[in-house]
Amino acid sequence: MRDQTRKKVQQISNARTKLLLIKKELDLQYGIAKNLQEKMMAMHEHMQKIGRTFVDMKEVPYSDELQEVFNSLEKEKLDPELAGQEGRSLFDFVDAQSVRSLQEQTAHEIAIVRNFLDETKNFMNAVDSSVEELARLRGEVIVPETSEQVLNEKIDVQRGFLKDIEYHSSELADIEGKLGESTASHERLKHVKDSIRRCEEKVASVHHRIQSTATQYGEAYKKVVMFNSAIEVEVPRLKMMLQEFENNVSIFDRRVTAVSGMITELSNLAAWYRHFHSAYGEMLVEIRRRHAQMQQHQRLMQRCQKELDEAAKEESRRREQFSRKFGRFLPPGLCPALHEPVVSCRVLPLKIASDLPRALNFEAGPKIYYRNKAAREYDNSVISKDKTEVHKNDQKTKSDKERKQNV
Repeated sequence: MRDQTRKKVQQISNARTKLLLIKKELDLQYGIAKNLQEKMMAMHEHMQKIGRTFVDMKEVPYSDELQEVFNSLEKEKLDPELAGQEGRSLFDFVDAQSVRSLQEQTAHEIAIVRNFLDETKNFMNAVDSSVEELARLRGEVIVPETSEQVLNEKIDVQRGFLKDIEYHSSELADIEGKLGESTASHERLKHVKDSIRRCEEKVASVHHRIQSTATQYGEAYKKVVMFNSAIEVEVPRLKMMLQEFENNVSIFDRRVTAVSGMITELSNLAAWYRHFHSAYGEMLVEIRRRHAQMQQHQRLMQRCQKELDEAAKEESRRREQFSRKFGRFLPPGLCPALHEPVVSCRVLPLKIASDLPRALNFEAGPKIYYRNKAAREYDNSVISKDKTEVHKNDQKTKSDKERKQNV
């Protein structure tokens, strides 16, 4: 019994040392698994943060705004002078097919981003389940808190009981050899036997406790083996999952960048077509303004030409008057330049040509588009000012002519 117990204690001591070393290494591997999980969790949070905007989208952004702008453009009928035919609208100048294609592509990319997020969620569930299972197995690995000193103390206790058994057994042999009819001898015999029985029970109890400890170490070893098997499978698997996750995040970021660019393009298109609608109205105002300016310019050129002609005519008259009064007394060779012709200037072109639609050139027609009431008032004030300037210039020309005639 003593040798068996000592052998068992040695086995327990060796098992404890091995278990502690193995558990320490497995704890390191578990820490690697947790670190891999945390990295993937951080990447998952990054994807969720970026993708939250796309998850909340009920439709492709700016769809309603673009449709509203297109409806406005379709209602804005073009002047036949511009369109070349009746019934055309500003919407005919819209590349609606390209816009629809961009919207469909955007919707497709948004769906891909959402699918990425759903797959990533399932991916992370698998990662969490794997680490949770490792944590469960790790928690089941419990190395009994039994030191070698305690075990040796138990051996010493057992050794003491075994010595007591040897002593009482020798005493029992002496009593049995001298056993008589006296009651005292029988009572002494019974007492010694009881002492031996109690010592044997205590020895058996110590042996049982040591055996129980050995059983606990055996169970702990089985748990360590299970934990080790799981670690050998899951840690490499988690490393591969991390590589796959990193690749997916890279693809996800590129997809998000692409769809963000498409949404920005849709925003720009909506703004561009809004400005297109406004620019059409501004164009009609500009055409009218240019026609008014050309008329003013035409009148100015005609006035200048008239003044130049009158100046040349007046110069001819003055020269003729000089010749009749003084020139006939002068020798021709004295100053030949006196006989040079009068300078006559021409304004070219005398008439301005333009391809601007003339049908739009009227003062108060329904086809003139005004941004607001202030724009209409400004436009009318320009026309009124042009007429006033023409009248003033005509009056000035008439006054100059009368003054020259009086001279």
